[in-house]
Amino acid sequence: MCSLAVISCLVRYIANSVFELVPEAVPDKILNLSVLYKADSDPNKVDLGVGAYRDNDGKPWILSAVRKAEADVMSDPNFNHEYLGVGGIPELTSGAARIIFGKDCSAISENRIYSIQAVSGTGALTVGASFLAQFKPVPGAPVYISDPTWANHRSIFETAGHEVRSYPYCDYASLSLDIDGLLSCLRSAPAGSIV
Repeated sequence: MCSLAVISCLVRYIANSVFELVPEAVPDKILNLSVLYKADSDPNKVDLGVGAYRDNDGKPWILSAVRKAEADVMSDPNFNHEYLGVGGIPELTSGAARIIFGKDCSAISENRIYSIQAVSGTGALTVGASFLAQFKPVPGAPVYISDPTWANHRSIFETAGHEVRSYPYCDYASLSLDIDGLLSCLRSAPAGSIV
């Protein structure tokens, strides 16, 4: 019992000294819609915030293709819970590269693309921001992110030490891609910029 009291005291000391100056993260406007949705008692409410499928009862609906993929993974005799290599599952990362760049892409056949597996988009951006901070081809070159984007994207890159700029993405009048604004911005970006 004594050791629990000491641990409790230490936790309170740390929480009240070292971490009390840590600023609260900026609330995510899109995820906050889900919070507001859950707090709303209207039985006819519809959550249009986060891109998740729901059934008529508002319960998560999993695509049949996802269910099949889960079943395939679970029935694979090679499936295990061992640690992955640093880059993730090679079949997944190489398959993703073929989907993104095309199976006939010369950069793939020449081994100029290296893909890694990350936990979520936020995890992938954090890994990318850290990597680019250490190995940026043009020191001081800015990182461009879309406007709009998720609230945490800017802070991920700024925390890694990058200057962050944005390029226009959405034409709100036509509710389509602002291709002219996007291309104009990228054409005037400094050499070595990261998009």
